Amino acid sequence: MSRHFLKFIHLAAFVIVLAWPLFAHAKADVEFIIDASGSMEAALGAQTRMEIAKTAIQQALGLIPPQTPVALRVYGHRIPKENKEQSCLDSELVIPFAPLNSPLFAQRLAPLIPRGYTPIAHSLKLASQDFLDKESEHIIILVSDGEETCGGNPTLEAQNLLAQGFNVKVHVIGFAVEEAVRAQLQAIAGATGGMYADAQDANSLNQNLAYITHKALLVQKPELAVRGQEIRGGDDYHLSIPLQPEIEYRLDHHQQKGKYDFFYVDLKKGQRLTINLATTDKGVTIVNNQFQENQNPYAGFRLVDSQFQEIKTVQIIGKKSDTQSLALVMPVSGRLYILVGSNYQDMHKDSPFKIKIDNLFDANTEQDAGDAITQPLFIQQGSYPKNWLIQNADKSDFYQLSVNPHEQITIKVMPEDLESNLRLEAYDRNRIRLASESAPNAGAVVALPPLVTQEAGPLYIHVTGFGLSPIGSPYSLEISQQTLSPGSNTPPPPSASPPIEIKDMGRAMEALAKKLANTELPDTLEEVMAQTMKRPPLFSTWALVVIAFQGLIILGLLVLVLILWLKTRRGPSH
Repeated sequence: MSRHFLKFIHLAAFVIVLAWPLFAHAKADVEFIIDASGSMEAALGAQTRMEIAKTAIQQALGLIPPQTPVALRVYGHRIPKENKEQSCLDSELVIPFAPLNSPLFAQRLAPLIPRGYTPIAHSLKLASQDFLDKESEHIIILVSDGEETCGGNPTLEAQNLLAQGFNVKVHVIGFAVEEAVRAQLQAIAGATGGMYADAQDANSLNQNLAYITHKALLVQKPELAVRGQEIRGGDDYHLSIPLQPEIEYRLDHHQQKGKYDFFYVDLKKGQRLTINLATTDKGVTIVNNQFQENQNPYAGFRLVDSQFQEIKTVQIIGKKSDTQSLALVMPVSGRLYILVGSNYQDMHKDSPFKIKIDNLFDANTEQDAGDAITQPLFIQQGSYPKNWLIQNADKSDFYQLSVNPHEQITIKVMPEDLESNLRLEAYDRNRIRLASESAPNAGAVVALPPLVTQEAGPLYIHVTGFGLSPIGSPYSLEISQQTLSPGSNTPPPPSASPPIEIKDMGRAMEALAKKLANTELPDTLEEVMAQTMKRPPLFSTWALVVIAFQGLIILGLLVLVLILWLKTRRGPSH
């Protein structure tokens, strides 16, 4: 374990050396803050943690460029734990900033003995007094085997260094720490955009060395170009500012954690809104209205409906050059609010965002087909290549087609993807379903059998389905109308006709009786033969089958009545 920790101190020096091109344009200095609390007295093999740290730091100094100002601060080494109040104030600047002097470091490190508590927050607070100016690039390397034990907030103190105007990064090395301790040490590093390394075993050493090397190389790249048109949102819903589609925006100010700029967009039913948000390579920390840029960008937005109910929150958490997006299809026309800001950390003003609006309308129109038969979209025969069904927002499309007598109508739909299962239905003017077909499998074409019209009026077409996408499933619709010649004006064969229900038989018989009552009957056999030759058959084969079926029912009822009557005539049997 001691060998691993020694390598980790070397790792800290590698951070400095690899990142040094970043500081070529400005002065830079390094301050080591070393844990000498009582836990550092624990033995690891033949040495204590403190002895391992002393040797490792001394060797790491040899990797720092000459003439670099270096300082050493130590905590927990003078006052034992029996006096907690004084021990929690025990943080000493053992070596003030001066050009690197390795022999002096060896001299001051040698007598250090671990004794007290772990006042990390107090030490970071005092570090602001150690720096010689605010113009230099300040690097703090904190080595600790434990968490804050004096009640301070080391993360806040790290942020306060930035708020005071210091250009500082705190890099932290955790030595054999547990999960809770690791979380606090990581937060300290993250507060200033610094790096964290965990010394647990050889494997983690290799992984973290590769990671930190990569991060160090990244800082040598030029900053990403600023993107977007500056904009400032309102401070509340009623002060919201409209956003225009296809324009990339960025805020004209840094935004504090938990606060938002309010924007809005008005959408029609069937329109799809897509919001894109990105980060650059810069984050920001804001304390007391002062800000300091860092390497951990945060960004986010909230989408809220017209009733001020949150629909979705999108966040980017500490990732450079990341992009997040959200797509939503409007189930009804209305206003949506977009609140730009992060509820995790302060948001840098250069994080670009943009909205896009797509029209998911139907039948080559500027509107969506209705969801009910009472709100159909009027169409004509033709081909409509792009129509939309949407999961949870638009699962049903109704169309209305004007038809004339003696027309044959063919209707076909086809999904654009292989996931949607479509269903197609047709209704007449009385909303009686004439035909319906469902896809045999996802992605299949659905076609109705040819429909022959007997009278003028509307024909309703209904398209629905399942397996739909929440951001839109497109399908094509094809409709053709063909006028039939008088000789071919016959209904489809029985196999293609909708089944005749029993409740319709009475209506058919009533219509037949009226027709017979208004028919002038011939007087002679010759007239009968003459009219028969002139007129088309009064009944089709299908109508005769219906009449015969009804006759059988009536005959059966008469037989039943006769049997009952005979029983009553005989009287009860003895």
